[in-house]
Amino acid sequence: MLRGGKAILATLLAALAAWPAPGAAQTTGPAKTVRAYLLLRDGGQVQGVLLEWSDAQFVVQVGRERREVPIEQVQPVSVYMTRRKVMDLSRAETHLALGRYCLENALPDHARREFDQAVRLDASLAKQVEELLASTPASAPRDSTAAPAPTGKGAASPAPATRKYIPVTEAQIAANHKLVEGMAEKARAFARNLHRVETDHFLIYSTWGPSDDKPLMETCEKMYAGLCRQFDIPVKENIWAGKYPIFVFQEPEQFRRWCDEVVQGGVPDAAGYCCQRSDGFSYIVMNRSPTKEAFYELLIHEATHAFMARYVSNVALPRWLNEGLADYMAGELVPGCSAGKRHVRAAKEARKLGGSIARIFQEVQLDVFDYGVAQGLVRLLIARDRAAFVRLVTRLKEGAASEEALKETYKLTHEQLEQLWWRAVRSGS
Repeated sequence: MLRGGKAILATLLAALAAWPAPGAAQTTGPAKTVRAYLLLRDGGQVQGVLLEWSDAQFVVQVGRERREVPIEQVQPVSVYMTRRKVMDLSRAETHLALGRYCLENALPDHARREFDQAVRLDASLAKQVEELLASTPASAPRDSTAAPAPTGKGAASPAPATRKYIPVTEAQIAANHKLVEGMAEKARAFARNLHRVETDHFLIYSTWGPSDDKPLMETCEKMYAGLCRQFDIPVKENIWAGKYPIFVFQEPEQFRRWCDEVVQGGVPDAAGYCCQRSDGFSYIVMNRSPTKEAFYELLIHEATHAFMARYVSNVALPRWLNEGLADYMAGELVPGCSAGKRHVRAAKEARKLGGSIARIFQEVQLDVFDYGVAQGLVRLLIARDRAAFVRLVTRLKEGAASEEALKETYKLTHEQLEQLWWRAVRSGS
């Protein structure tokens, strides 16, 4: 037995008491609604209200359907984040149990965070955690959804087990392509000049003239490359479920008929929008804009939302960060567009009016001023530590709460982030 093995065993037995026994489901209280975002090993996903959970399965209410999802069908990172939502995080034993699960399922960074928290709550666990870390990694199984590590002379180091984007099957790609082609065929009934151009990562259906095809294609790929660089994803990889579809209409009447006849919904009076369906299918449709700058600004803003919906998981980002990042990307990639100076205008207005921006951290509807503030916060965080920003977004997409993730990655509360923003605003930086 390992040195100190009896002590480790005793502690782990206590930790495992934090987990329900096999088949013994634990139901969340009616006063606490817990949303479940389960990523499945086959590339699918289950979203809904978590009704029950045990070490064998999750029970999720999806619309009117009660779904029982076996644990072995769920990606380990989703198992971990979902259990974290319902377990008692005030107990050191809980964090020890979560850490052990992560260590055994190729989530070493998550494991260390949980072990660190366990030790903060109970310092007597430090030696046992150290021995557990030393004894487990070599035998820990890899996530079965991850690609096998290369072997042999000159092989690269194994990639992290945690995916950067939602996995997809060939069947899903084929189904999405068929759906897109069907939508395009319906649109040609009222837009006969709708033609398709294709890039490495996009399918663009446009009624613009052929001379506009090249700049449209280049802008889309420029946006994709910029987001990949921001989040350390190789540009040659494809995060989409196939190639991402974008529909571009020259005439407002075509856009209106798209909403009425093709999708029977949408936003007929909008300049454009991104549709993200619950089954993971997504597309962007664009109306005519007053200027090319305005068109490309909105296109990149909406495409950023689409990109982030695929990053790590389908968990939604907090609105302030989601909109701030989209505004930031548009401002960076479209010279002369309105978004490029929106954070500056918001800072000037804030200096004039004073007050607090704390409401932005709540899930409230944002106005133009709020968009500028949100972009300013994103710019501040990226300038402060870009790697930490990537970790922040990753933790949020893993299901962490906004302030919890901010504390982990930047050692800041919402209030402290607001203070930093005000300091930058008043200094004019």
